[in-house]
Amino acid sequence: MLLESIPLDSVKEIDLKTLVDDKVQEGKRIEYKAGRPATNDDEKKKFLMQVSSFANASGGFLLYGVEAPHGIPVGLPGFDADDPDGEKQRLANVIRDGTDPRIWGVNIGMTRLATGKWIAIVHYPAEL
Repeated sequence: MLLESIPLDSVKEIDLKTLVDDKVQEGKRIEYKAGRPATNDDEKKKFLMQVSSFANASGGFLLYGVEAPHGIPVGLPGFDADDPDGEKQRLANVIRDGTDPRIWGVNIGMTRLATGKWIAIVHYPAEL
């Protein structure tokens, strides 16, 4: 998969557009979500279930800010994030504080779009 060959800090909008252009469908190793992750208690629970699912399987990528009806990406609307580093830390804290036993090895990247919006990429590597 394309994202597995790129460090999260190096993922560019063009890389994400390739997922849309190639119609890379959701599966065991990739999921798309349209909005900003974990903004309220219900969404935090869903976020933690998704991260836990990847941690208990073969790893994978959760991409937030990607429109994907029926599991096929069609657009990159992104979401607002005034402080992308703070957003990464917030998500890391949600994972740290919301899992027991703790889940280690999750990487979080933020990719800025030309629109000024952001895509969050949460990755749990398969080799852990």
